[in-house]
Amino acid sequence: MGSFRSDWRLLGIGGLMAVSVLALGAATPAHALVQDDEEEESEERSFSSDIGEIVLKAQENLQNENPQEAINQLNRAMDREPSNYERSVILQMRGQAYYETEQAQRAINDWQAAINTGMLEADAASSLQVNIGQLLIVEGRVQEGAQILERWLQNNPPKENILILLASAYAQNDQFRQALPHAEQAFEIADPKERKHFDLLNFIYTQLDMPEKQADILRQMLNRWPDDKNLWNGWVSMLANGNRNEEAFEVNKIMYLNGMLDTESDIIRLVQYYSYYEVPYRGAQILEREMNAGRVERNQKNLELMINLWRQAREYDEAIPALETAASNSGNGKLYEQLCEAYYSEAEYAKAERACLNGLDKGGLSRPGDSWVLIGNSRYERDDIAGAKQAFERGTQFSHSASTARGWLGFIREEERAVEARAEFQKTVEREECIITIERIRRDDVLEGREGVSSIPERCEEYTKYVDMGG
Repeated sequence: MGSFRSDWRLLGIGGLMAVSVLALGAATPAHALVQDDEEEESEERSFSSDIGEIVLKAQENLQNENPQEAINQLNRAMDREPSNYERSVILQMRGQAYYETEQAQRAINDWQAAINTGMLEADAASSLQVNIGQLLIVEGRVQEGAQILERWLQNNPPKENILILLASAYAQNDQFRQALPHAEQAFEIADPKERKHFDLLNFIYTQLDMPEKQADILRQMLNRWPDDKNLWNGWVSMLANGNRNEEAFEVNKIMYLNGMLDTESDIIRLVQYYSYYEVPYRGAQILEREMNAGRVERNQKNLELMINLWRQAREYDEAIPALETAASNSGNGKLYEQLCEAYYSEAEYAKAERACLNGLDKGGLSRPGDSWVLIGNSRYERDDIAGAKQAFERGTQFSHSASTARGWLGFIREEERAVEARAEFQKTVEREECIITIERIRRDDVLEGREGVSSIPERCEEYTKYVDMGG
């Protein structure tokens, strides 16, 4: 692995506890290390002059950020057969130097050996136990390190940084149930509460699928950091994962109004929500505006999305420019079919027919019969009845459009019969009128003594055969 100190920082819980060694100043003379022989207890916790001198030099090297030289000095001290007390201090210091040179296992070994001497004060031994647990976790030995820290917590008042460390370690090891109580306790005692406390709880609640708890922590976070886009996205994800999509839609709208949806994927997600919740007109407006602003690429995929939104909103006039561009760019038969529908809806019947024919020519249509029906409709609207019947006949050749096409053919036949019937009726009316007119003219001629028959209207001449023209 890489630098374990770098890995440690990734845990976000700070560095190791300071190693408790002799309170030696850099200028302390070596003989000051030797305690009064008259005090037995002090004698057990004293340094010989030569070892004391070496330890002082090692401490100076540590303070001057020269840990490797400190290790060299402390190795010399160990060769001098130090007392148990001297050994405990040397091991503490050398463990620190090993840590500084990224030799984690050697640091762990020295600190454990220092504890095993039995010469450390309780606080110093406790600090080293924590250091060992931390380093084991950083080295990937999570269970070993966690056991040490769990034991430490059983015998000491809880400390926020230790709880956070344990929770983070368990979480990184996918042991979220073990992580949860430590994260919650750390959150409870933290003063002040920092972002790391919130983030860790939010992460664990997410992994354990605890939406109510997650919602509560996210609300607190949004109150503290209302401009944090990631928190709003987390809120949306939580709602969506809980099938609360309508609420997620409302949050997305708030984010858009506040300028937080600034990437193409964010905007597309919002637009898709508008489509899903039957507000396609607003979604299409947003998408077109963002395309014009350059925040959403005017590519084929996005054009087709905008087209579908306008069509869903039945705003075909708005869809036509995008459809024309998309269809010509892709040569996609389906897009030409949609363009045909849009033209037809806007009463552009000749354009509709051309677009549908282009779509059939390009191919790839799942229901080509529908295009033939639409072509028939376009021709019919332009009074091209013969052409319409031809198109509807083509439509009858496909199962998905056969019924509709036959219906239109039947309608045209009925209409043609109705036209014929109207013409016949008109002819009958005209004939009856003419017969009456001719008979009136003949009667008037007889009564007035005119010979022959007065002029009969030209339109009625063919009907004289139905009238007795004799005297």
